[in-house]
Amino acid sequence: SLIAFLFMGLFFYAFFAVALRFFLGIRYKKTLSLRLEKQEITQGQSMTVFLDFITGPPNRENRLPVPGVLVRYELNLSTQDGREIHLSLDYEKLRQNSGYTVLQKPLRGAYFSTEDYSRYFDAFGFFQSRTKIPHKEGLRLVVEPCMADQSPPGLQAEGGQEYRTEPTFRRTDDRTDSRPYVPGDDPRRINWKLYGHVGDLFIREGEREPPPHAQLLLLIDSSVDPVLYPGELGRLRIDRLCELALATVVDRHTEGLEISLGYLGSPIVPCSPADAPRLLAFVPAYPITFPLDLPDPPASFHTLVLALPRNAFGSGALDRLLKKTRAVELFVVHENASDLS
Repeated sequence: SLIAFLFMGLFFYAFFAVALRFFLGIRYKKTLSLRLEKQEITQGQSMTVFLDFITGPPNRENRLPVPGVLVRYELNLSTQDGREIHLSLDYEKLRQNSGYTVLQKPLRGAYFSTEDYSRYFDAFGFFQSRTKIPHKEGLRLVVEPCMADQSPPGLQAEGGQEYRTEPTFRRTDDRTDSRPYVPGDDPRRINWKLYGHVGDLFIREGEREPPPHAQLLLLIDSSVDPVLYPGELGRLRIDRLCELALATVVDRHTEGLEISLGYLGSPIVPCSPADAPRLLAFVPAYPITFPLDLPDPPASFHTLVLALPRNAFGSGALDRLLKKTRAVELFVVHENASDLS
């Protein structure tokens, strides 16, 4: 019948058209690659992708469109805990000098290359073919976490084994809020500005004494109970832990503490508000039974552990840590992000 004849005609045309476009493009597969404008972004920001030509733009023969055949360039990235980015990008958008800004905004994580492809397919959906194109190996995109509105409540602004519990007072250089220095006073509370004016030593009154061991170790237990938080939900809850961790680093750093960070399978790494976002991007979500441990906290550190709820305690990384040391402060972040215990 006529309908069957037309269908077969479209079928064979799609086959030969895709094959033709594939062979026109395969000659140049090693001369182009996809490039991200920025290798580090903050969660919520967009990505801009460029199509780079290693040996100059392809000639007209490769750009010649074949009616009914579409060409897409595919970018594929994934994190250690299973998050993925799959982008299928049109050549005409990519070839712009300003690149192509993707509407998709990736979530927190360290994204590594898998494979990039150029894909050729017909508009009728009968056939497709694709070929690998060169891509940057290894780490390709770091999506840093946003910062929580506030850090966990109740954390003391000190470290180690000595605690200060007095409230925070207004810092002042006014002589009326100072008293003469006497032997035995903490020299860190000397009002040096006042000394420069009057030539005598005075101690600030109403200023909290700096902590004797201002070292805080922040541990992130990124173990996820799959019964409570399956799949992507678990990764989102770990994102929340990282947001709280970043707020803690920023708040405690302003109080003069030296901050170090650790998570499952990592060493203890000193960090500051400047480098904490990148470090926290690498924290993956693992099943609670995953055989990785939290780093052992040194005795000189005050240790804060951020963790998610679980159905039962017993065999996770947090359980193994608590069996070795009880000298930690534990915050469990519940479903309501502000509900800490």
